[in-house]
Amino acid sequence: MISKFELQAFRCFKEKQTLVFAIPNEGKIGSGITYLVGINNCGKTSFLEGLKLNATQSITSSVLRNSDIRSDDIYFAIYDEKNRVVQKLVPVRQGSARLKNVSSHTGEPPMAIFIPSRRQWSPVVNNDLGIDNFKNSYSMSNVSLRQRSDGYIDSQMADIFCSIESDEDSYRRFVSLMREVFPDFTSFTVEKEESAVIAYKMNDGARHRADFLGDGIISVMRIVAYLIINKNQLIVIDEPELSLHPSALRKLSYLLAKSAERQQILLATHSPYLIDWEYISNGAKLNHIVYSDGESAIYTLGEVSKYKGLITGANWQQPFLMDVVAKEIFFNDNILFTEGQEDVGLLRSETGLSDKIRLFGYGARGYHSFRFALELAKDLGVKKAGVLIDGGKKEMDEVGKLKNDYPKYLITQWDREDIRDKPGCCPLMSDGSPDLDHTRPAKNGYFYENGKIKPENELGDYREKIAQINNYFGGKTPSQDDEQHTLSGYFGLSDT
Repeated sequence: MISKFELQAFRCFKEKQTLVFAIPNEGKIGSGITYLVGINNCGKTSFLEGLKLNATQSITSSVLRNSDIRSDDIYFAIYDEKNRVVQKLVPVRQGSARLKNVSSHTGEPPMAIFIPSRRQWSPVVNNDLGIDNFKNSYSMSNVSLRQRSDGYIDSQMADIFCSIESDEDSYRRFVSLMREVFPDFTSFTVEKEESAVIAYKMNDGARHRADFLGDGIISVMRIVAYLIINKNQLIVIDEPELSLHPSALRKLSYLLAKSAERQQILLATHSPYLIDWEYISNGAKLNHIVYSDGESAIYTLGEVSKYKGLITGANWQQPFLMDVVAKEIFFNDNILFTEGQEDVGLLRSETGLSDKIRLFGYGARGYHSFRFALELAKDLGVKKAGVLIDGGKKEMDEVGKLKNDYPKYLITQWDREDIRDKPGCCPLMSDGSPDLDHTRPAKNGYFYENGKIKPENELGDYREKIAQINNYFGGKTPSQDDEQHTLSGYFGLSDT
């Protein structure tokens, strides 16, 4: 098992960076999943390439580019589950593109199988290895990180499918796992023509050649094949979400999570569908790469208990609190947290906020959750985050504490106690009589009770607070004139 991977002075990572790995725990679904997330061009692929140098032991040839050897500080190190350095690679000598292992560890370092983001492969088979022979030689058959496959990778995939077909248990498991993602999948065969050709069948009974498969099915077939062949080594999958429908992606996520009870799986992804708070609670690790001013840094979520007040407590009235929309926080910057779903809905319907701002999910469930939310943002390396708190004395006390504890983030408080008007009410006791001890007074907001914004002369501090938020996040308040000008210019239309 790999507990962590370090690199330094490699491409956009100038300072030492650490990728923390999850350790599988039998019976804990998703416990062995390690997530690697971040925007495009932040350095995810570079990090994977650095990991590949270690995990595939590529130390016998020129493996670094000229741009990689600009610093004498460059190194790559893999640690095992006992936190021992089992391999550390440094240049053979100053300015060299070759690497050498300087670790004193005498055993074999952990290895990994890499599945690239573009997983097309040829269905034509040239070799036919038995599955036992293939497993024995498999450590020498690591998939490269190239964006397009080549003949070597094609023949490797062909060998895998020949091996699986020839072994009854492996074949049954392959079909079973494929059906978990695509329920209509029934079988695959290696059929002889000029050479062997891989084909598959769905419930319609028709035979489909694999070279006419959609990219999504090709992707899943390859991933499932590697899960069957490799039950011990780390599997690194780059962007498994490509070309997959959300329903299939959810099923693939569950399939990978079940496999991750016994083996390590690293997912480099842009999809919130693959990230699950249950898996993180069970031990999965989430690493977020942030790019800023020409450098990248990696941040790892801490113990789930730090964010428990934000991610737990959902009930039948709020089943969506940490759904796909809320999980977009893992992929965005400029996050604004509000107290509840009404705040999100009304702020989105009114065009005052800059389009650079991302409202968090459907709210944070009250100002008591803001501390957990800001802690989550800080641990993710979110550069700009803010909270918008209703007016009130208790809320004001919390504002002071949050400003003190999170000085880099924006803490804004409305003058009014709610975003919209709400009538006073008196709850009923069990016998149906009014509970006068818990009467709630009416509230005056910036929107009428029906959700319509009030006239400007009744908005009080609304525009001022919106401007403060926009200024912090670096955006300007959009206007209808600006929007009309943009659309007219785009479509080549006159103002008329």
